Amino acid sequence: MISLGAIALASLIAACAIDIPKPKAFIRIGTGPQVGVYYATGLALAELVNDGTVRHGVDATAESTEGSVFNINALLKNDLDIAFAQADHEYHAFHGEGDWEGAPHDELRFICGLYTEALALVAEASSGILGLEDVRGKNVSIGAAGSGTRSTALACLDLYDIEPDRDFRTAAFGPGEAGLMLQDGRIDAFFYATGHPNGFLTEATNGTHPVRF
Repeated sequence: MISLGAIALASLIAACAIDIPKPKAFIRIGTGPQVGVYYATGLALAELVNDGTVRHGVDATAESTEGSVFNINALLKNDLDIAFAQADHEYHAFHGEGDWEGAPHDELRFICGLYTEALALVAEASSGILGLEDVRGKNVSIGAAGSGTRSTALACLDLYDIEPDRDFRTAAFGPGEAGLMLQDGRIDAFFYATGHPNGFLTEATNGTHPVRF
């Protein structure tokens, strides 16, 4: 299982902890695609912060992004102040592993865990895909560039020595588009790391093509 958490730079957390009058500040919250859970959660967090703006002088804005990997990189470049990201990617960035191999970022700080996620492989029922090894020779979406779904899917496929483009035809759709492509017969399956139950996975089952998880 994967945990979703919120992270920030250590300097930001230290500044917020000082209980003195402050000029009005603005916080940018990195979320995910507008069709996903991250964005809705970010909007709720921004609303919660903004309800107390008169008291603490902080305005928050939830920004739609590609997801976990993009968010962490944007946070490191100071393009975001707080970011939602899968806990495994937070760990990798902190310790210099995975997408951040050899470049640890110990200035990152974990704020809180929000909910548990699982990586789903959703396949058209007649595709013959019953598990990870069955994606060979198929047309599969591994998630949009910069998303936690893509990075997690690639890590899982690597455990089975399955390589995109070499062993199967690769697509790169976000969750909403992937469900439509599956029902249109343009892909055989797609990966999606998310909290469950999830409305977009439910929608993927409501078309004319039966699906299998």
